[in-house]
Amino acid sequence: MNQNLLRRKDRTLCSAKFLVTLISILFFLPSFSQITVNVQNKTLRQTLKEIEKVSNYRFFYNESLPVLDKNNSIQLTNSSIDNAMQKLLAGTDVTYEKNDNIVVLVDKGTVAQRPEAAQQNKATVRGRVLDEAGTPIIGANVIEEGVAGSGTVTDYDGNFTLVVSPKAKIRITYLGYGDIVLNTAESTSFNVVMQEDTHTLGEVVVTALGIKREEKALGYAVQKVGGEQLSVVKGVNVASSLTGKVAGLSINNSTEISETPSLQLRGEDPLVVVDGVAFGNMSLNDISAEDIESIDVLKGATASALYGVRGRSGAVMITTKKSGEDGTLKINLSNNTMFSAGYLKIPKAQSSYSTGNYGQLEYYSGYVWGDYMDGHEVMQYNPFSMQVEKMPLLSKGKNNISNFFRPSLVTNTNINISQSGKLGGFRVSATQIHNQDQYPNSKLDKYILTGGGDIKYNKFKLDANFTFNKEMSPNMPRVNYGNGNIFYNMLIWGGTEYDIRDFKNYWKVKDQKQNWPFEAWYDNPYYIMNERLNKADKNLFTTQFTLSYDILKNLSVILRSGYDTYTNTNDKQQPVGDSGQKLGYYEFDQYSGSSWNNDLLANGNFTWNDFGLDMVVGTSSYWYNNTSLQAWTRGGLSVPAFYSLNASVERPGINKSVEEKVLYSIYSKVGLSWKNGIYIDLTGRNDWSSTLPSSSRSYFYPSVSSSFIPTAFYNPFQGVLDFWKIRASWTVAKKDLNVYETNSVYNVSTDVWNGLSTATYPTTLRDPNVKPETETSYELGTNLRFFNDRLNFDFTYFNRLRYDRLIQANISMASGSQRITTNTQEELRQKGMEFQLKGKPIVSKEFQWEALLNVSFWHWYYEKLDPIYSSQDPRLTEGERYDKFFIYDWERDGNNNIVHQAGLPVKNKYETVMGYSDPKMILGFSSRFVYKNWDLNISFDGRIGGLLYSWTEQALWHAGSHPDSDNKWRYDEVVNKLQNYVAPGVKVTGGSASFDAYGNVIEDTRKFSPNDVPVSYQSYTMVYNENPWDHNARQNIKDASFIKLREVALNYTLPSLSKDCSLKNVRIGVVAQNLFMWTKEFRFSDPDRGRENLNSPTSRYIGLNINLTL
Repeated sequence: MNQNLLRRKDRTLCSAKFLVTLISILFFLPSFSQITVNVQNKTLRQTLKEIEKVSNYRFFYNESLPVLDKNNSIQLTNSSIDNAMQKLLAGTDVTYEKNDNIVVLVDKGTVAQRPEAAQQNKATVRGRVLDEAGTPIIGANVIEEGVAGSGTVTDYDGNFTLVVSPKAKIRITYLGYGDIVLNTAESTSFNVVMQEDTHTLGEVVVTALGIKREEKALGYAVQKVGGEQLSVVKGVNVASSLTGKVAGLSINNSTEISETPSLQLRGEDPLVVVDGVAFGNMSLNDISAEDIESIDVLKGATASALYGVRGRSGAVMITTKKSGEDGTLKINLSNNTMFSAGYLKIPKAQSSYSTGNYGQLEYYSGYVWGDYMDGHEVMQYNPFSMQVEKMPLLSKGKNNISNFFRPSLVTNTNINISQSGKLGGFRVSATQIHNQDQYPNSKLDKYILTGGGDIKYNKFKLDANFTFNKEMSPNMPRVNYGNGNIFYNMLIWGGTEYDIRDFKNYWKVKDQKQNWPFEAWYDNPYYIMNERLNKADKNLFTTQFTLSYDILKNLSVILRSGYDTYTNTNDKQQPVGDSGQKLGYYEFDQYSGSSWNNDLLANGNFTWNDFGLDMVVGTSSYWYNNTSLQAWTRGGLSVPAFYSLNASVERPGINKSVEEKVLYSIYSKVGLSWKNGIYIDLTGRNDWSSTLPSSSRSYFYPSVSSSFIPTAFYNPFQGVLDFWKIRASWTVAKKDLNVYETNSVYNVSTDVWNGLSTATYPTTLRDPNVKPETETSYELGTNLRFFNDRLNFDFTYFNRLRYDRLIQANISMASGSQRITTNTQEELRQKGMEFQLKGKPIVSKEFQWEALLNVSFWHWYYEKLDPIYSSQDPRLTEGERYDKFFIYDWERDGNNNIVHQAGLPVKNKYETVMGYSDPKMILGFSSRFVYKNWDLNISFDGRIGGLLYSWTEQALWHAGSHPDSDNKWRYDEVVNKLQNYVAPGVKVTGGSASFDAYGNVIEDTRKFSPNDVPVSYQSYTMVYNENPWDHNARQNIKDASFIKLREVALNYTLPSLSKDCSLKNVRIGVVAQNLFMWTKEFRFSDPDRGRENLNSPTSRYIGLNINLTL
């Protein structure tokens, strides 16, 4: 039985290999079998390069072979590779070995020394050479030290075999990597990991306009993240895997399936650029992790100055995967499946007291200040008879939330096919992401299809690709406080005297009346998820091409164009009998738009002796339009469960808006360098924006940056300090207005009264002399690398001054308006620092450890206040933080005790500064451990400091559901009928106090004594924690500090299974996301979202990952 299975498995695998091989042969038949070339009086090395140009063959050889410099002439017409090699190597001491399109030149003496011909006093050494990512290095030179002419090169799989003298030392070299020396006295079998040599190869990053440059030449901060780091744990959104991996990049991860993570670079929204195109409607979350080659984060306005106003806050440069360069057909299949394994944070409620008020059970209000649930009989709602009956009062729903939720599930599946040839290549990728929400009848399915390729012909090169993204959900749950939110209906309001599972039959009268005791204000959760639906459908299509022509060897002209279009629709339905819409409701929303980017530029690079010059000059255009349409029923539905605008009892409401914007630009850049150690870049750009008045529509901003590398000229610390770079930059950035902010138009409202419409005069005035907001910034930084790049430290300080601020300032109502859009004299300054520490603490033959630590912080300050338009609050002063957190606190005495009146706290009439909203620090830490074929990836991230208001905490307290409200004072009040709660604080016994308009004490003659007035515990708690809509109580303002174990992945790469089967790589692993979390003050919710308003719980995910390469 097992042998039959094995035979069937072998036949299946070999059939797959046959199919892949057949496709490869058909695609590359001309390039593999026919070589036409005419070479006269050139070296063998030059001749091989000519053959590479006209075929798909790649040649690898030991650079020490003397025959490489021997001149020869050859003319081939439709020749095979074997015929060509025989002619080229005739009469030499070199032969060749071929594996698919890989040709390796080998000294005949080396072949004679192989194991089958080895002498007894020789040793056979075998090994495999990989790079740091685990990819085989093809063509690495392997030689025996001190023996001329001995050596070989690694093959297609990175393997080598060499016969050497006993106890010999062998050296492995490869361009761009540090040399490796192996001692055969210790072993004759090696697994070698080569590391990039920082002395010979600088890291290449993608800069503005998609231009690749060495990182050492840049005068601003940039950080690169490899695509493999984003696909370690593949969840729903790529941005989650990027969290904590870039200093200065803050990502707020939402727990809602209807929300995507938001990116902020140094506190503001960066421009997202995909393959050189800044699409107007495409985000990082619209791209599959398997399609990303790398992400380069350009920090600050200087880094993205060539993008103008759109890049004033930096840019996230995404490079997608292309067809590859090795000429083979590659098929890659991957699947990441994760299951929920509990929650990091989830709200909890007390289960001792029922729904009701002041110790009595009642359903109307939904408050949970009811009776003590000890089993005594009271009149209650029976979900089976759907009547009020006398039943024992017990806490049947202690686990209502977990019983209502279902296990969530995330799957991410991708298949991609790529191949390259002598004239170009292609890559096609399909991704399916399924997110099964914890809420019943809620899920999100995402489909991403991408395709692209390149064509090379003489001096022309054309790259083109497209992406189609579709998202569908049968029901997007409501987020935030309010009816429709599950926590609002089942945890905040309504007690635990019922088991939620008893209400699965949610209709009392189908399509008309719910089976639910709280129908006055709240809805049955099963009804919400199955009937009160919010269907969503999103479609996004993008396409772009880049056409380049090499005018000269170092001068090219590039035409790049990118277009995107999207359509999002939402169907919202509420049946008859809904608590909010008793007569039923239907709404249809459609949002659509497109953008079109075009760039025409010339790019040149020239060198003269020790000097270098690179130049860019170009022009661009950007068109953007957006249309939104909302239509809804009025007066209810004429037919229950008929969800259509045609079912509207009254004339449907409708609202439509259109936005259009055009931006034209010209730009240039000049870069100078000397001895690869001093670099200076100058850029300039002029924009013409359609959203500004004609008088100020044109605006210009320059930038200058410089990089100085002392170690390129003098390094007294050789062996310790490898590289030292000092960088500096300065720029001026501008900001235009939003669409139509310069226009004063009437607001038209339809069907205001008796079918009539109204036109309302605008409440905001427009300053006719408004001009762009301006920002000057400078940045200083340094980068040091030690111990052959084993330790890498990077530091950045940045400073930004924002002036001519564009705001909508409040003005006197006597003017006939409320606000004015204008430039003010108010100025803001941002100061910040970023630290990056990257290291390889352990690098050995079988074990490696890599680590990365990112730390950043920044704050905005008032540099200058406008005497007219700035707030006149004296607590806002020049030099103070901009992000002060104001609340209406309780009145307090000189010792910070709360002042009471009649036993209840007295709310302050004036706002108080509670602290600051921005975090003190944002950090991320990741580690990778590699042992033989195993690798373990771990990443942490978090934010320290910053205040955040918790709706959940305050709502739980106010409604009577907070678990801490189950205490002795409540028991005494409900069971023993005693109102004996005396709150800590003071009461006023005499005197009075007067304050100015901002709460500053003018005179205070009050006298205080300890509060001794007993009150109802319920009354006190409801005052102290008012309805969240009315008052953000100080005690519910929390420190938002958290640290999260974001990702863990343990993977194993299987050794080569069989040379007779087509599987080239098999990688399996166990993955986890959101494993653990520490918060300083948040008990019931995750502050990672950046705001807290009855958020859905954060799921802990654990699953499996598999990746196959054919």
